[in-house]
Order: sequence, then C-alpha cells, then structure tokens
Amino acid sequence: SKFETGIKCTSQTQQKFHKLYSKLLKGLRQRQEHVDNQLEEMNGKMYDINDKVESVAQKQEQADRQSELAFQMCETLRDKVDQCEAEQRDTSHSRGAVSGQLAEH
Repeated sequence: SKFETGIKCTSQTQQKFHKLYSKLLKGLRQRQEHVDNQLEEMNGKMYDINDKVESVAQKQEQADRQSELAFQMCETLRDKVDQCEAEQRDTSHSRGAVSGQLAEH
C-alpha cells in the first residue's frame, strides 16, 4: 500500500528498535526513580516543617498561659496594694481621731 515506509522489518531492524526501546525505558525508570526520591525528600521536609509549626504553636500557647498567669499575679498584687493603702488610711484616721480625743481631754 501507499503508506508503507519501505523499511523492511528484518531481525536487524527489530534488534535496533528493541535496543532503542530498552534504552528509553531505562531512562524513564531512572527519571521516575529520581522523581520518587525527590518526592520522598520533599515529604520529609514537609514533616519537619509541620513538626516545627506544631512546636511553635505549643510554645505560643505556653507563652499565652504564662502571660495570663502574670496578668493574674499583677491583678492580685494591685488588689493587695489597694488593700494596704486602705488599711493605712484607716489607721491614720484612727490615730488622728485618738490624738484629737487626747487633745480634748
């Protein structure tokens, strides 16, 4: 027919084709192996990144808890200072009242 290329399919041609095919297949397998190795490496890096993100998140939570505790301690201290000031005012008023009563007598 018109579409025949004129290449005779001899055993020599088949051998050349088989060698070429084998070479291409070997190249493809090596390339696939390389891609697989790169993917594995990238997955490892992703796991590392995820671990670091998780670690940072935990440290942030810990810092938040510590800030909350520090805030509560400050509130408690402020309340105690207010309480001490109030007691001092009461004491000085009492002293003033006592010294005033003494002066009257």
